[in-house]
Amino acid sequence: DVYKRQGSSVVQWDGVSRPYSYVGNNAKHFYRTGSTFINTVALSSNAENMNYRISASNLDNEDLMPNAGLNRKSFSLNAGATLSEKITTQVNAKYIVEKVQNRPRLSDAPGNANYTVALLSPNVDVRNMEPGMNEDLTERGYSNNIFSQNPYFAAYNFRNEDVKHRIIASTSVRYDILDWLYLNARVGTDHYTRKSLSITPYGTAYQPLGSMGETERRYTQVDADLILGVDKEISDKFTTSAFVGVNSNHIKFEQLNLGGGDFVVPGFEDISNLANQNRSRSYNERKIGSVYGSIELAYDRWAYLTFTGRNDWFSTLSFPGKTTPNDVFYPSANASLVLSDALELPEAITFLKLRGGYSEVGGGGDISYQLAPTYELFGQGHLGQPLGRVSGGTVPNADLVPWTKSEVEIGLDAKFFDNRLGLDLAVYKNETTDDIVNATTSVYSGYGSASANLGKLENKGVEVLLSITPIRSENFNWNTSFNASFNESLIVETNAEEQPVSLEEPRTRNVRIQHIVGERFGKIVGVSFVRDNAGNIIYDINAEGVPLAQEGERIILGDGVAPWSIGWSNNFTFGDFNLNFLIDGKFGGQVFSGTNTIAYGTGLHKATLEGRENGLTITGIDGATNSTFTTTIAPEDLATYYGRINNIAEHFVEDADYIKFRELSLGYSLPSEILDRTFLTGATISIIGRNLFYIKRSADNIDPESAYNVGNSQGLEYFGVPSTRNYGLSINVKF
Repeated sequence: DVYKRQGSSVVQWDGVSRPYSYVGNNAKHFYRTGSTFINTVALSSNAENMNYRISASNLDNEDLMPNAGLNRKSFSLNAGATLSEKITTQVNAKYIVEKVQNRPRLSDAPGNANYTVALLSPNVDVRNMEPGMNEDLTERGYSNNIFSQNPYFAAYNFRNEDVKHRIIASTSVRYDILDWLYLNARVGTDHYTRKSLSITPYGTAYQPLGSMGETERRYTQVDADLILGVDKEISDKFTTSAFVGVNSNHIKFEQLNLGGGDFVVPGFEDISNLANQNRSRSYNERKIGSVYGSIELAYDRWAYLTFTGRNDWFSTLSFPGKTTPNDVFYPSANASLVLSDALELPEAITFLKLRGGYSEVGGGGDISYQLAPTYELFGQGHLGQPLGRVSGGTVPNADLVPWTKSEVEIGLDAKFFDNRLGLDLAVYKNETTDDIVNATTSVYSGYGSASANLGKLENKGVEVLLSITPIRSENFNWNTSFNASFNESLIVETNAEEQPVSLEEPRTRNVRIQHIVGERFGKIVGVSFVRDNAGNIIYDINAEGVPLAQEGERIILGDGVAPWSIGWSNNFTFGDFNLNFLIDGKFGGQVFSGTNTIAYGTGLHKATLEGRENGLTITGIDGATNSTFTTTIAPEDLATYYGRINNIAEHFVEDADYIKFRELSLGYSLPSEILDRTFLTGATISIIGRNLFYIKRSADNIDPESAYNVGNSQGLEYFGVPSTRNYGLSINVKF
């Protein structure tokens, strides 16, 4: 099977010519054009003692994956009122109903239609695989790999759907005790219930009798604050703004699971129809109590000094007899000088501000039940007695302490020539210590990971924003801005032995993300070629000339996090027309492509075309003699050759640099002379395109932004859903 041949109308394999009209078209034939429609209606009023805004919005999304989509309805209320001369109140509420049909599976998970479509031979038309189900309700297979589903069967018979009801609400009351002294009380909640259904249907090749699971998640967060504040002019030159407050943050999470396997009656997808049933419940509760305060001193409206302090106590780090602290105090100090208001500067300088600050933050409230072993009883008993077991897959640690982060930043904000040129510059350095992570542990421990306070992480970098207005006139304006940032994240310490922290690895098992002392955050570490001192690849000519893979120790292959980011935005206004575009990019990072890895092993990558007709000539170093050799690998041995490369991660770590034309919009506002004759006060129509195309891309055959992890394990790509361009029409009407 082949991927494609450039400059030819046919491809050959085993001496048979075949048209490749479906090369690159299987995805086009299988996927559909996605669409999103958003409708919003809002009503607002602003009276003397009361203001409000009521809105309703409906979003309909039809995903590019067949039989998948989303509907979201949102209703919101924002209202404020002056109840008396000294009392004001504010109420905000939002209710959201979200229904999702068939969230696509990712990576090479069974049931991922994208995995199958991407690896279909180009001389196989995906449309011939429809319908995906036989008359006896079994999957209509297409190969002997039972874990690669018929894409139509995966899209229309697998079910992965959920319904989510969410309420976000808050209210506050302010009482002005004196004209400079106030008391403010506020409380807010975020609550949702999410019911999900996942079904592997009867007749699935890798699970013939099928299975299903129903899950209900309930999450509630309540925040409450009481604040006493001061806003006072001390003299003609000095003013102050200060407050002290207390806060309570309380989170509860509960999950109920029903499920099992083996449907008794084919096609009847209900829990009651399962031969093997199971159930479980998980519960999580945590709380943070806080005391905090701030004071800002201002002199003559050009010099400002601010101090803050906060102390948090974490229930997750509280334990009887625990000797390590369960709380953390973090202060900050910031100063700024508006020199353009304090000094007589040249006329060209419109605004000039210097700023600098030091701050600390801390945390530890996002984990629960990690200090001591937890236990559970489970359904079936033995001789009339209940059975229990240790629950959780993480080794507990009673000595966990809060993590802390300190940062120093200095900056400059300047505007010149009547605000036609602007510069915003910031330089920073921060350090995170005692980060709470789940590090990998020996499988013989019975746990998958261990909770620990590990090491020290240092970040330093610079951010710059340059804004220019090259043209400013009555009928035409052009505003442009360029921003760039560089961040170097360095692992300073891990544990006492300075061991690497190992994180996620893909299914290929030949590469993973590690945090290594002295290296940048998120190194890609994997299997490499065996090379001599000059860097030449060493081959085994006794095994069809295959390259040798380094055994045992894995080497650093790249950086999963790009240190450089850029963006360039432009806005053109001509009469009633408005044109905007945005270009952005990232540089300096790498990505391991699982898609290209598997494409090599299956002969579907375009590079594996080389040598299929007349053999592949290679030159390298013979591992047995350490001498240079040249040989030709016969076409029938290419599967072994490319299959060996398939196992070497180094070959598939590519630069992830890109420059992308991110967004383009063109809008037109109806002129006032037309609106004056109608009931409308404003009307704008815009055409919008997003995620349009790459101007430059280093990675071959994949989208460098399709890495499936945005947390601590960035730099891994593996059969993500194809990226899409978005085109839209926006109509905004005011009356």
